[in-house]
Amino acid sequence: MYLNNFSDELKARIMRHLPGNESHLKMASKIRTKLIKSLSNTDSFKKSAVLILFYSKNDEIYTVLIQRPVYNGVHSNQISFPGGKHEISDKNLHETAIRECFEEIGIQIGEGDVIGELSELFIPPSSFRVLPVLSCIYFEPIFKPNEFEVQHIIEAKLSDLFNPKNVKKVSMNVRGIQFKTPAIVLNQQVIWGATAMIINELKEVCKDMTFSDE
Repeated sequence: MYLNNFSDELKARIMRHLPGNESHLKMASKIRTKLIKSLSNTDSFKKSAVLILFYSKNDEIYTVLIQRPVYNGVHSNQISFPGGKHEISDKNLHETAIRECFEEIGIQIGEGDVIGELSELFIPPSSFRVLPVLSCIYFEPIFKPNEFEVQHIIEAKLSDLFNPKNVKKVSMNVRGIQFKTPAIVLNQQVIWGATAMIINELKEVCKDMTFSDE
């Protein structure tokens, strides 16, 4: 099964090498790059994790992102992977990602479904250090979004997320600050910031891999 092959190959690649910060900064604005370089070594951060979930649909490999609701916070209305802050009750950050995935989109997975991690990433606006956790599931998920945390479910083919034609330079206005940033634009959805940076590392790790049942 091609998803099985993808999972095995991805697991092997992340164990060999992760491009890390070098790949992150390719999708960062100049403002974020300066903040990351000046603050990334600080001990003052909150631990968090996101779950990057891979599954097969229409003979292609997909992942799922969410659009946050509009609220009075730094990540209002942004597109991200399911995830959130590490809680004291979480044994580790894998458990954080698994718990948040269930709470936000209603998909229950186990630690045995986790295939590895990408590089941690510091997010200056919220002082979170986020760990991307990778997981494969062998069924097509039925999402049950939490209406208080998820405005919209976004299912995306890996082939579309990784297509260089979908990378654009976009103008943003966030809390009154105007700037330009690289972003992934899919069906008028703009994926930027930490999520785009995480995707770019995944893209570089997955270079030349197959994402469909050819």
